[in-house]
This record gives sequence, structure tokens and C-alpha cells, in this order.
Amino acid sequence: MSKKSLSKVAPKWHDEAKHMLLENFERVHSLFTDATKRAVWMGMFLNHIKARGKEDKSIPHGQFRPWLAANLPNISNETVATYMRLATGVCETGKFQISDFLTFAKTGKLPDQIAQLVEGKTQQQLFMEFKQPDPEDPEKPRGKGQLKGSKGLTKEQRAKAAEKAEQERLNELEETAMETIEWLHQAADAKNGGMLPEKVQDKLADACDTLSGFLKRIKAARKGGQS
Repeated sequence: MSKKSLSKVAPKWHDEAKHMLLENFERVHSLFTDATKRAVWMGMFLNHIKARGKEDKSIPHGQFRPWLAANLPNISNETVATYMRLATGVCETGKFQISDFLTFAKTGKLPDQIAQLVEGKTQQQLFMEFKQPDPEDPEKPRGKGQLKGSKGLTKEQRAKAAEKAEQERLNELEETAMETIEWLHQAADAKNGGMLPEKVQDKLADACDTLSGFLKRIKAARKGGQS
């Protein structure tokens, strides 16, 4: 099948569409980029609250989601997670410690190194930048087994870095599990889980059954190995 080309004589509406796009693009794009700055700031603030609450034990391990539900009931968990992931990626790239955010919290502005990373970019563009390239081939995405910043390390150093990364992953997994447990307890009533659409209820029930069955098999296997 031959590829069709643009008509040599464009209809009049093409020109009208072009001018309308040019007139509106910058204004619309600036709204997206401004929203990105605000989302990053919000994500940094949320990460700071979570870390500070864990440090002084006012928001214990696994209690951040209940804290959000009590204090920000109109903001969905998905939105909060997006903002926090966005901020985490930007802070890692800009080498900014979230513990230093309190200095900027009341200004509503971003730290200079973060502002430079965010300027003129949408959230999607930033998320794409977090996918670190392979140092040997900038055009090739980093492999799953290669840790960021591991190039040039000794075998022992890489092993320690991998162990640390795995422990951080397990800590995050445990925290997510504790938050999920708390949410499941809250959802087990007519006002929460009972209000979900039937299809969602079915999927949630199936997921719970799948996880329950897997955990029971793991527990049985461990007992069998100990006998």
C-alpha cells in the first residue's frame, strides 16, 4: 500500500488551524509546566511529612496512608502517590535531601537545583527522564540488574550496594503492605468497600483470595522445611 502525501494545495481551514494552535500553544503548555512545578513541590512536602512523622514517631510505620485519609480526605491515594514519585525522582536526580525541604516549605518555591530540572517540563517528561540510561550506551535503557551509580565499583562494593538497594525495597514493600492492611480494615464496611462498583469488589475479592492462598502455601512450605 502506497503512502499518501499531503495535498499540494491545502484547504483554507489548515491555515486557520495553524494560527489557532500558535495562538494557544504557549499558554496551554505553560499551564502544564506550571502545574508540574506545583506537583513537585507538593510531592516534596508530602515526602517530608512522611519522613518527619516517621522520625519523631508521630506518624508510625505504615500509618502515613491513614494520616492522609484523616487530613486530606479529598485527595486520592493515586494522586498523592504520583506527586510523591515525581518528587522522589526529581530529588534523586538533583541530589536534594528531602530533610532540607523545611527551609522552602513556607515559601511555596522549589530549591534552585530542583527548579532548574523542572523548568519548562511536563510531568510525563520528568518521569521519562527518571529512566536512567546505560553508561556504556546512553541510547539504551539501563538493565534491570545494573544499579544506578554502580559503574567503577569493586565487586564487594557492588554487592553491598545491591544488598542496600534490596533492603530498601523490602522496607518499602513492608510499609506498603502495612498501609494496605490498614486500608483493607477500613474498607471492610458498607460505607467504604460496600460503595465500590461490583466489578471492583469482585476484582478486589479475587486479589485478596490470590494473595491469601499464596501466603498460606508459603507458610506451609516453611513449616514443612522446619520439620
